Amino acid sequence: MESPIQLIQRNGQQIVLLDLTNVSNPAEGVERIRRAKAWFARQTPDGSLRVCTDATGSRYDAAILEALKDIAAHNIPYVGVAAVVVPTSVHRVAMNVASLFSKRRFTAFRTRDPALDWLASQ
Repeated sequence: MESPIQLIQRNGQQIVLLDLTNVSNPAEGVERIRRAKAWFARQTPDGSLRVCTDATGSRYDAAILEALKDIAAHNIPYVGVAAVVVPTSVHRVAMNVASLFSKRRFTAFRTRDPALDWLASQ
């Protein structure tokens, strides 16, 4: 399984893309989130990362929601600003659960490009 983390450049800014797209198997989703959490743990906890989480085409269950809540809370020291690509109302509910649990604010977008542009401008 390839890394769920990609470092991309947008308008001269580095953005961390957490790719959770097209997850249909809950165990795969939890594993992607676990691997992403390990990647974040190796970063400098200076609150400087711009992070885009894209969950387009994915399905959720209780285990994935728990993993999302966990990584959202875990990443507080690392992330300065976060955007989440949540194309459906189900995705928005999951984002809101993670936001409430972690006491973090996420800016929601329906597609990836506007999310990346917004992150680069922050």
